[in-house]
Amino acid sequence: MEETAHLLESLGHVVEESYPAALDGPTGLGGPRGVIAARELVARLDAWTARTGREPGPDDLEPATWRMLTEGRRYSAADEEKAWHRLVTGVRPIPEWWAGGFDLLLTPATNGIPPVVGEFSDLDPAEQDWRLAEAFGLYTVPYSFTGQPAVSLPATWVDGMPIGIQLVAGYGCEDVLIRVASQLEEARPWEDRWPQIS
Repeated sequence: MEETAHLLESLGHVVEESYPAALDGPTGLGGPRGVIAARELVARLDAWTARTGREPGPDDLEPATWRMLTEGRRYSAADEEKAWHRLVTGVRPIPEWWAGGFDLLLTPATNGIPPVVGEFSDLDPAEQDWRLAEAFGLYTVPYSFTGQPAVSLPATWVDGMPIGIQLVAGYGCEDVLIRVASQLEEARPWEDRWPQIS
């Protein structure tokens, strides 16, 4: 992320350390998001079952996914509605940061090198769930709920794996987002870079 910030400066952009203060508060991205994610997984797998006539079992899914599915079936519609209300109330103030004169927010896309499938399988279930949540979503999830335009781009490579950054724009500012993403791709092209498949 710091390399990308320096690259943006070299391209003529003004970069300063700042972020939406609302991210420090109780956003609802913890427990409430977990309820919503579990209920969405139930809906997706129920639709898959209806389409294929085959219901997945514990041997068909990663252990963390199976646990999330089982948990999601225990939540009621009222639980889901309460979680949505809490989350929307928590993230609603986040976009105010862009009204303060900022064009884009630069963040990591993930918390490091993406884990290999099954990497956390030896951990206990609670630790698995935490490690998966920590690896994915900490930086990208808020903007899925605020509805702001965002893009993830490969910024660098470690052991052949792309490590991404995220740019987030204010409402209706997709043009700014696309122009800056295009500048970054031109300055540090990735078209011919592919991770190794073992």
